[in-house]
Amino acid sequence: SFPTRRSSDLSKHAFEVGRNLACTPGAVVFRNELLELIQYKPMSEKQYPRPLLIVPPQINKFYVFDLSPEKSLARFCLRSGIQTFIVSWRNPTKAQREWGLSTYIEALKEAIDVICAITGSKDVNMLGACSGGITTVTLLGHYAALGEHKVHAFTQMVSVLDFEIGR
Repeated sequence: SFPTRRSSDLSKHAFEVGRNLACTPGAVVFRNELLELIQYKPMSEKQYPRPLLIVPPQINKFYVFDLSPEKSLARFCLRSGIQTFIVSWRNPTKAQREWGLSTYIEALKEAIDVICAITGSKDVNMLGACSGGITTVTLLGHYAALGEHKVHAFTQMVSVLDFEIGR
């Protein structure tokens, strides 16, 4: 049988960002009203020139991709020579209730421009998860309509794109 844990046994400080959660070395290199952009320190001698931007869901935290040294997509990418950036979304309050999808897209466009300026790359690869994937797909449509080629490849995880299923 599995041991049971009472909620009183769990400290609300059991996980601390930078101590035992999100421990991969990196720094915020850009900030706007909606997001902070984290650039991670390389962990391999060779770095591929095209960077990766990871876009988590707006309702999750960036550290879902850097849970621990053993469970970290960020570390896997860095050890594989991929220049890695992750978005950390702001928690909106009532003051930001007017933010819509276009607001998030504009924030991502700024982040991509910053990544290209930092790395010297003409474009980025992107990975989007859940609502971050939905936002990124919409951004790709926007770029296509403008004829811009700032995203080379896109991977999505757990992103529902057909909202008419079953109707």
